[in-house]
Amino acid sequence: MSSDSDADGDDGALSDSTDPDMPELIPIGDTPPAAPPSTPVCTGVRATVGWDPNQVASWLGKMLPCGNTIRDAVRREQVDGATMEVIVQQADRESLVELGITSRLQQSRVFSQWPSAT
Repeated sequence: MSSDSDADGDDGALSDSTDPDMPELIPIGDTPPAAPPSTPVCTGVRATVGWDPNQVASWLGKMLPCGNTIRDAVRREQVDGATMEVIVQQADRESLVELGITSRLQQSRVFSQWPSAT
């Protein structure tokens, strides 16, 4: 009842072959080297997605010389960070006009300065 693998001492366990499809084996007790993260660490790029309308209104107030009209519109329309992210990604000028941001220069500033755009 002996098999070929038993005859040569290979019981089907790990071998020291250098098969390129097999991951590198690390001896017990050794610490594997740290691998770089597969996705970059969030540095504010997606943090804005979780913003509430007050935070978006505050950011717009700091970014643009706008009065309460625009900030009130953001709150009234419940434009949160996720919504603003879509507006910026689609360069949706019409949505910004609905919020009271009618200047194309100010719209361009919003598109280029929104934290995910930088």
